[in-house]
Amino acid sequence: MSKVRVHSSRQVLFLLVILATGAGFHARVKRVLATGASAQPLQATSSRAFTADAVLGQPSFTTPTCNNPVLGSSQQLCHPVGVAVDESSGLLFVADGDNNRVLIWPSAADFTDGEPASVVLGQPDFSIGRKCTGSTTAHTICDPNGLVVDASGHLFVSDTDGDRILRFSPPFSNDMAADMVIGQRSLSTSICGVGPDILCSPRDVGFDASSNLFVADSDNNRVLVFKAPLTSGERASLVIGQASFNDKHCNRNGSPAADTLCGPKGLVLDSAGNLYVAEDDNSRVVEFNDPLHAAATDIAARLVFGQPDFTTTACNVGASGLCHPDHVALGRSGQLIVSDSDNNRLLVYDNPLSNTTANQVIGQPDFTSNTPTTSASGFAGPKAITVDKAGNLYVTDEDNNRLVRFDRAE
Repeated sequence: MSKVRVHSSRQVLFLLVILATGAGFHARVKRVLATGASAQPLQATSSRAFTADAVLGQPSFTTPTCNNPVLGSSQQLCHPVGVAVDESSGLLFVADGDNNRVLIWPSAADFTDGEPASVVLGQPDFSIGRKCTGSTTAHTICDPNGLVVDASGHLFVSDTDGDRILRFSPPFSNDMAADMVIGQRSLSTSICGVGPDILCSPRDVGFDASSNLFVADSDNNRVLVFKAPLTSGERASLVIGQASFNDKHCNRNGSPAADTLCGPKGLVLDSAGNLYVAEDDNSRVVEFNDPLHAAATDIAARLVFGQPDFTTTACNVGASGLCHPDHVALGRSGQLIVSDSDNNRLLVYDNPLSNTTANQVIGQPDFTSNTPTTSASGFAGPKAITVDKAGNLYVTDEDNNRLVRFDRAE
């Protein structure tokens, strides 16, 4: 696959956890809530009691093998990153990064251990091991990352090494063609560049309440906003993290500040339009107040998580530290959830607009531990997370080459 590359960047995935009021995750924790009671905050000392109920990509919770030979090619995963659930159809989508494909399962809530996928996108069949070679087309995907499903059931895929965002429309079928592209001027081009209508190694994708598309354009160190209704080759209407659409450098070729980005990977918007961005290379998460309606053209963040200020970039553990965060998400009660990938954990901030110190940790026994594990209760480089409307939690555990599901609390 021919392309122009400026520089490479670390992988990212979009993380989403929803902690529902009145219900928690089914984690085999011996804790009983009265009917109608609100779930209590998860305590760091009990985080390892969270035990997954089902796994894809592996025959069990104790094996981490990429493309595990015990399984067939429609069951295997190798460094999965993105995950999404279509709430209307119940379909589960997983970006199988190193296999350059997106896999689809018919029922997110009911899959069994090692179940084969029913549909493959980005490859002509389920055979694994194909590299990104040949021509860029509407059928090809090269290192898929972020996934999101819109209100009409369209799947948007961040085709990272294709430097583009692809849209696939239901019904889904093997090797189907994308019908829209963002970040390139056609479905047959793959050019890493800078400008309002071109991308370079895009990672996460997400929508606001008005169906505007936000893209973490990682190697250009910016977030671009594409206004609805979307069209192929559309020009972005807003740039965040750079002074103009033609700028691309990490921290604007200077020190980190409230108006700079470096390696943005994950993003999410709350109901008020506030934007949270996970910056891998600055080891922080920054919050921008309703950027679409900001008075200034050069938008600055209001809050920072994982660092004591906007000018520090230390990689740390603890309740106030982060180390190369990949994804961010919001819970049903407004919690901010961060995929602190290099610390092999998720951090939860109960009231993010008023407190930038984490209240809860998932995947480690406490805030000071960061050991990777291959088990039903630990992670090794957790990436994307999503929660369906029933409260089931899905996590792509990249270095364990699997997706795990935690069934909801009853």
